[in-house]
Amino acid sequence: MTIGTAIGAVGAIGGLLFTGIATYYSAVIARQQLDQSRVDSEMEARGQAERVTYWMAEGSNMTRAVHLVNRSPDAVTDVGMYFGTTYKGGEYELQLPDVSLPPCTEAIYRSAEMGALITRNAIGEVHLSNFTWWEVDTLAFTDRTGQRWVRTPTFLKRPEEALRALPEPRTDGLVLVSEPTKVKTLESCGSDK
Repeated sequence: MTIGTAIGAVGAIGGLLFTGIATYYSAVIARQQLDQSRVDSEMEARGQAERVTYWMAEGSNMTRAVHLVNRSPDAVTDVGMYFGTTYKGGEYELQLPDVSLPPCTEAIYRSAEMGALITRNAIGEVHLSNFTWWEVDTLAFTDRTGQRWVRTPTFLKRPEEALRALPEPRTDGLVLVSEPTKVKTLESCGSDK
C-alpha cells in the first residue's frame, strides 16, 4: 500500500508539474498574441498617417517650396504646418492656417506666393521670400478616423506623445496663402490595407 501511495503521489506531482508547465506556456503564448495584436492594431491605426508627409525643395528664397503629400486614398483634414523662420535677425514661429488635403494629391506651396503676418513686435505683413530662412518644423493633421497626428522630419506621433518630444509651441503669426501654388494628382497611390 505504501508503494502504491508513493506511486500515486509521484503521479499526482508529475501531473501538477505538467499542468503548471502547460499553463505557463499557454500564458506566454497568450501574452505574445496580445502583444502582436497591439502591434497590428497600431500599424492599422498609423496606416493612413504614414502616407501623409512633406518635404522642402531647396533653393533661393524666391524658389524655395514645401511639398505637402497625401498618398492615401482618403482625404486628411485640419492640416496645419508650423514654420520656423528668421527675419531681420529675429526668430519667429508661424502657422499656416488649417487646410484639407484631398486623397492622392501633392500640394506645393512656393515662397514666391506666400506671405506672413508677424504679430510679435508689431512687424506686420512680410513676403516669405524676404525671410533670411524658413522651414517647416511640424505638420499636424487629422486622419479619416478622426485621429490627430503630428509629423516632424524625424517622427510621426499622436499629439500627446509629440508634446513630450517637442518644445512648448509658440505662434508669432500666420503664413498667408490663399491656395497652394500647384496641386497635382499622384500616380502611385494605393490602398492602406
